[in-house]
Amino acid sequence: MCNFQSGKITTRATRSARAGPFLLLVLYTRAASSFYFQRSENALCNKAVLSPPWTSRSEVSCIAECKSRFGDSCRNVVFNTHTMACTPVYPLSRDDPSLPSQPGDVFYTETVAPTLACDTAAGFQLREACGTGACLLHRSKTTYYQAVSDCSNKAAILFQPDTHERFALLEQIFSGQAWAGLHKVSGSWVWQSGHSVDFEFYNFMWSPGQPDTSNNELCVSYAYWDPFDKFHDYACGHSFEYFCEQNY
Repeated sequence: MCNFQSGKITTRATRSARAGPFLLLVLYTRAASSFYFQRSENALCNKAVLSPPWTSRSEVSCIAECKSRFGDSCRNVVFNTHTMACTPVYPLSRDDPSLPSQPGDVFYTETVAPTLACDTAAGFQLREACGTGACLLHRSKTTYYQAVSDCSNKAAILFQPDTHERFALLEQIFSGQAWAGLHKVSGSWVWQSGHSVDFEFYNFMWSPGQPDTSNNELCVSYAYWDPFDKFHDYACGHSFEYFCEQNY
């Protein structure tokens, strides 16, 4: 456990069969927030560097400093036990190469399992990847706005893979074509939650040549069959599978 009280840091790491072979609890008492990290070997999550590395005393100090610097953008770190280098990283798409590893590298990813509860009685399941998680319900093919309505009736929204980590989550759990909770409103692409697309992520998420907005294509689908595993714009009347997300 890592407590921030008057600048003093104490640490504790625990082993947990339920949360993985090695679980780190990093607790920010000033912000009344807790962060849980565990060791991982998911190469999908270690594909780009968030910032240049720095030197840390331990893996817990590495994670604490990363969270202090980058907040919610820090969800995956590589700590080198030989050089004590701390490097925050993030995922790209499935087909992008992973970063080269060095002797002593240990990869840690955030887990939301201890803090996110899903309505399993309604069919929602907790799915995690690359430091993010979501309560998801997989649904069969329908049109975009019928999918939006169905999710709304379940007190949920159409899943929106709106960060690199959430995009990696979709890639990890689904191999097909599915609606993304993104549509065009008054000339701008807007997520189902109402917020606009981050500029850097906008450049990442589209397949080359997309969006082309031909034939009034105002809705968006994730296309696993695409060589780049990215987004395509589609007419909203097409029918694709989709995921409802609870507790966004």
